[in-house]
Amino acid sequence: MLKKYTKFDYLNIFLIIASFFAIYFVILGNGNVFYGSTMDYANQHYMIPEYFRTLFYETKDFIPSFAFNLGMGQNIFNFSYYGLFNPLILISYLLPFVKMASYLSFVSVLIVILDAFLFYYFISKKTEDRKIRFISTFLFVMASPLILHSHRHVMFVNYMPFLILGLIGVENYVYKNEKVLLMLSIIFVVTISYFFSIPALIVMFLYGVFLYLKSDTKFVFKDFVCYFLKFAIYFIIPIMIAGVLLLPTFKAILNSRFASSDMISILELIIPSLSFDSLLYRSYSMGVCSIMIMAIINSVMSRDKAYRFLGIVFSSILIFPIFNYVLNGFMYLNGKVFIPFLPLGILLIAKLIKDVMNRKICFKILCLVFLIVSVFGCINYHSMYIYLFDALFTLIGLVILYKTDKKVPLLIFLVIISFSVCLHVNINDELASKEIVDNQYDKDINSLVESFNEKDNNIYRTVDATSDLFNSNNIRNINEYKTTMYSSLTNKYYKDFYWNIFDTENPNRNDAIFSDVSNPLFNVYFGNKYYVSLDDAPVGYTLKSSAGDVKLYENDDVFSIGYASDKLISLEEFKALDYPDNISFLLNNIVVDKDVNSDYVSDIEKSLVEIKNPVFSEIEDGKYTFEVLRDEKYSLKRDEKYKDKIVIISFDMQYSNKCDDSISKGDVSISTNGVTNKLTCKGWKYHNKNYSFSYVISPSEDLDIDISKGKYVISDVNVYAFDYSKVKEIKKYHDEFMVDKDKTKGDIIAGSINVTRDNSYFNLSIPYDEGYNIYVDGEKVSYEKTNISFIGFPIDKGYHEIKIEYTAPWLNIGKVVSVIGVISFFVVIIVGKGVKKDEKNINDSTLL
Repeated sequence: MLKKYTKFDYLNIFLIIASFFAIYFVILGNGNVFYGSTMDYANQHYMIPEYFRTLFYETKDFIPSFAFNLGMGQNIFNFSYYGLFNPLILISYLLPFVKMASYLSFVSVLIVILDAFLFYYFISKKTEDRKIRFISTFLFVMASPLILHSHRHVMFVNYMPFLILGLIGVENYVYKNEKVLLMLSIIFVVTISYFFSIPALIVMFLYGVFLYLKSDTKFVFKDFVCYFLKFAIYFIIPIMIAGVLLLPTFKAILNSRFASSDMISILELIIPSLSFDSLLYRSYSMGVCSIMIMAIINSVMSRDKAYRFLGIVFSSILIFPIFNYVLNGFMYLNGKVFIPFLPLGILLIAKLIKDVMNRKICFKILCLVFLIVSVFGCINYHSMYIYLFDALFTLIGLVILYKTDKKVPLLIFLVIISFSVCLHVNINDELASKEIVDNQYDKDINSLVESFNEKDNNIYRTVDATSDLFNSNNIRNINEYKTTMYSSLTNKYYKDFYWNIFDTENPNRNDAIFSDVSNPLFNVYFGNKYYVSLDDAPVGYTLKSSAGDVKLYENDDVFSIGYASDKLISLEEFKALDYPDNISFLLNNIVVDKDVNSDYVSDIEKSLVEIKNPVFSEIEDGKYTFEVLRDEKYSLKRDEKYKDKIVIISFDMQYSNKCDDSISKGDVSISTNGVTNKLTCKGWKYHNKNYSFSYVISPSEDLDIDISKGKYVISDVNVYAFDYSKVKEIKKYHDEFMVDKDKTKGDIIAGSINVTRDNSYFNLSIPYDEGYNIYVDGEKVSYEKTNISFIGFPIDKGYHEIKIEYTAPWLNIGKVVSVIGVISFFVVIIVGKGVKKDEKNINDSTLL
């Protein structure tokens, strides 16, 4: 049983939390940055929850299905990873006066503090030695991912307090047959971070096995299986309670995936490969020090079957890549999935220190095996010199402890190396400037956008070019609708259309970011009527208003989000078209999967082009091969015949440079008049696959080209021209869908249309998905894919009322499962009160 804390315990906790705040204030520096990384935190982790909260204030619906404002209209469970039912986020719904950015920053700091308190309590139940309590908790908090991801990827670590409570709940179950804390902890872990809940649940279950093996119960396999089948029930019930989140999210994952062509070979996964990447130093790993390797070896060699079990588990993680691959959802190899194993890893370290103190081990053999493993593990290890330095002084500290019982030298070194690594990792994270956050919440921009959206008698979309990537998920008010989004999940039809049909430029390192673009044809097609920018707008937009440096432009030529037309083209004919002729056909026709005759001829003019510039080598086999030794800039005169036309440039990029590291060195990019295409380096786990560079440039005199350092192999270079004035004629053949703003809310879109031609089709520029119910004049109609990726159906001539309802696939099943789970939870509690406790004979203080 845990004895009462002394003043030394509180001093330990104070020193640990003070160390965290030392790192906190160092990385904030002069205060011109925000406690949130430019990598995802500032564009996903608080912007998407801010949208959830905004949507709730509008609809009062705790369980929405549809995110109309993002990504042209998406299943909201494509964003659930970012806290749709996260209790920590739901609390913010009570605080409308607090920016989500500020709220989440505060919560992230609070979580690290809770981690320190809870883990200290957890480890204190295992040992009365205050020095072991201190160093164990210090190593836990200073592990690279814990603080780093509190300001980079919050869902990597924000479940951790509840994982520790879950481990304590496992103890309560094993010792006292109490289940409530365990089940509540699992509910919180799953709803806070469903991706990391899988390894977190595995960790809890492994800890249950560990405690079973520590008991004096004689091991009988049949009894063991029966015991853990019963134990599993208390995992299943909270998972069922979270069914309203898990089932529709799982269905969204299934719906978002195409077959992958980048499969990892089976041999690569099952062949043993001693690598420290999943355990040491790195923020995308457990992030501990070299003493972890020795702790694993010590556990494998231990006579204690419980620790030997954990040692085998950790050594398997270290050696066999397949565990990494499976826990990453069969997507890639990434050590981030082992972050939930950190509490058990620290437990092994505490056991090692205790064993060395008590001389319960063959120390010479332990050191010899450690040296052998270190030699093999350091081969090709990126942090070899850090490891060698770390391992040397760890050995010295352990030898002193073994010979003299003095723990202080070992503790001092472990504090220095773990704090130094943690500080280094955090300093190298680029934090978002306050300017970025201020832009996202800028009142002038918000009111500017809101004023025009409110006065419009229909719904149109908005381009927010004031901060590029950081506004991808920024919905300034509920009346703002965007084509942009940045999420780990997205509608696969929209993704295919965006990258492969429209061949949109990609300035980013992955293909999950759908940014605002200046492409005038894209903006016309998708109904981007409003363009907010600090600079000039593309062709077609006229300045309507301004607020400070921010300008709002308007384009009356854009399509409405829904329209009807009798100008049709068959899917078969459309698929035979090349870019950019396919865009001309999309602008002038509706693509349907049926036999129709189209006599349309593309308005896009193609020009023969020969590149003449000193940077290019002679053409060979239709390819330009060249290398740029440093970033270069060029300016080319535009051909006079293209001066007043949109110019479209396209070519294939056939070479991907090697990555110099895992960050960005090796990426190549080419920009033309501010339009950027990037191809990420070979081996980058989120490779953007941007092998086709396309540029749609508004009329101007010159082409300003920026080329980054790297090697290039370019082929199939084409230049096209398009007269923008022809766009104005297209809308004359559209019967516009007029959205009823009063009836359109949450999961419902309602409006009317007057169809003026027979044999027409209705096309809605919302990505095709399961789950829609569409009613025309009160009668339910079936829908199909039109324009390759969107929703449409045949519609008769005449006036029609249209209502579109969306329910996320599997959401209703999830609700039923959750209700059953809640009932089961209370049944277990009520029945459990009358059940005699079957206490295990385990003394907490002997666990080490």
